[in-house]
Amino acid sequence: MMIKTPAAVLLGAAIFALCGCVHQEVVGKGEPRSATTLTVTRSGESVQLSWKSEPGKIYDVLYAESLTGKTEWKVLPGAGNIRGTGDYLMFTDSISSGMNRYYRLNIVLERQRETAGR
Repeated sequence: MMIKTPAAVLLGAAIFALCGCVHQEVVGKGEPRSATTLTVTRSGESVQLSWKSEPGKIYDVLYAESLTGKTEWKVLPGAGNIRGTGDYLMFTDSISSGMNRYYRLNIVLERQRETAGR
């Protein structure tokens, strides 16, 4: 699945009995294009999330228990405000057997996060 969106946005992956990855192309005003693929792998009650980070970007891994009209996205504990290093970043989540969970990757350029904090 490929989604094109304006700058610094969200990347989603649904976790069911099967897992996969979602590809997001980020296109911003005056910013070079970049692509991020969130890979999600589930084995029993363990879910691995990984992506290739970029220096100068900050990431939050978000999750939701369901996708409804009023989906509440929360930051995955320990997976918020992560600075890109240029390497692959990996996080593990634990969910009960038979439970569904949905994930997104929020990508924020460092200068946008600093401006928002003022």
